[in-house]
Amino acid sequence: LHIVSKFLFENETMTCNELEDLIRKEAAN
Repeated sequence: LHIVSKFLFENETMTCNELEDLIRKEAAN
């Protein structure tokens, strides 16, 4: 999750929906 947070921090243009979707995908792995 830390890696995801770093990725999202570096890509601030992502929307909340995209952020939530990415977190769900990471949680599923």
